[in-house]
Amino acid sequence: MSSAVSNRWQVLAIVSFMIVLAGCGGNPLPADNEVTISDQVDRDCDGASRSVVVDMSVVLGIEQPADGDTNVLVFAETGAESQNQIHQFESVSGWELNERLELSASDLNNPDGPVAITVRAVRPGFFEDRLISSGSTTTFEVESAGEDRSSLDASFTISNPRPNRSEETQLTVDSVESQCDIVSYSWDVDGDGDFEQSGNQITVSYSNDGHHEITLRVEDSGGVTRETTQELLVFHDPDGDGITTAYERDAGTDPYDYDTDNDLFSDRIDPMPKSALVPTGLVHVALAAALYLGAVPYRGRVRRWIDQLW
Repeated sequence: MSSAVSNRWQVLAIVSFMIVLAGCGGNPLPADNEVTISDQVDRDCDGASRSVVVDMSVVLGIEQPADGDTNVLVFAETGAESQNQIHQFESVSGWELNERLELSASDLNNPDGPVAITVRAVRPGFFEDRLISSGSTTTFEVESAGEDRSSLDASFTISNPRPNRSEETQLTVDSVESQCDIVSYSWDVDGDGDFEQSGNQITVSYSNDGHHEITLRVEDSGGVTRETTQELLVFHDPDGDGITTAYERDAGTDPYDYDTDNDLFSDRIDPMPKSALVPTGLVHVALAAALYLGAVPYRGRVRRWIDQLW
């Protein structure tokens, strides 16, 4: 009886040992994962990124697909012996895992120097984890968001800030201060919020007089944009009184008559340019003349009085 039990234990031990040997000796080499950086945000164009987007294609199954028994570990490696685990996908199934990670400097533990992203698929085992596949990105530099700020300042010049109707005016971008390359100049020339024209120099003309807002938008290769706005006054003055027709229409005066109320004073200097009953221009002349003529007999007295004061 005891001999039979002993034989059974020996058979069980031999079978277990053979299973362990089969599991250890049959492992294929880990397959390479595709781990690439698809996007980097570098606002100040200094070669160091504020954040990166990593696309990964991770092999989970070689002989058979993973059945919820595989973990995918993501590491930030800053040297041969320095790595930090920054993410983990647990209990994954299937032949392959395709994921995208958006990582900032803080996600990468603010590394000092070059860093690479390494991804490993492992299957927990009784004695140790089994490595299924692995792969790494190329190295890249990282800096904190506070240091990754692009300086961008733009302005433009209007060749004629007071053009007449339908008169062409050039808008020219001045020298732009930026650490990055400029990728676009866009113009909103009618103030509607749409940027209809592009280029560092454009030509505009307007059929309607009055004030027109012009906005320049500049974008650099770091994705930073800046806008600046100026006002252009289209001047149309058919009666030559120095007032545009737009202002005359608002004021109710005649844009084709420099003296709407015919008081001998042009609409530009007349305080009451529409008054037909009170000729304000003539009244002012009469009052000034009366004041001057009335003071003539008293000029000597006034002069002596001033001398006494001094």
